[in-house]
Amino acid sequence: MYTHDLKGRFLSINAAAERLFGYTRDELLAMQIRDLVDPAHLATAAANMALKAEGKVERTPPYELLTHAKDGHDVWVEVSTRAMHDGARVVGVQGIARDVTDRHARRKSKGPCASASSARSSAWPSSTSTRAISCAWPPTSWGHR
Repeated sequence: MYTHDLKGRFLSINAAAERLFGYTRDELLAMQIRDLVDPAHLATAAANMALKAEGKVERTPPYELLTHAKDGHDVWVEVSTRAMHDGARVVGVQGIARDVTDRHARRKSKGPCASASSARSSAWPSSTSTRAISCAWPPTSWGHR
């Protein structure tokens, strides 16, 4: 669990975050979100923060971000956040970041067809569940390979 101001500076952090990222509390409190979040995911974090800062939403649906621990290893987190208020004014964000690195690795190891395969088995009648699904895109029939 953590809180940060509207500039992304951490205001509070719990011990679980210290363990997850390998930083001390003092180190984390001297950091900003951009110090943990992978550059390719900063726009997602900023967009979700802006929605709350502008008062458009109180909470955003959970979303995943790639972050990096102190030792440099990747940490995928599922973030759930809500606006913090001082009266009617939004002053920051309170969040919970859940480590989903293992889930992300399982999803990646199943390959790009994992969702199509599970959708097929749950949505199609059993008589058609043995049909092959091509996950190649674009289809080879389009001649773009």
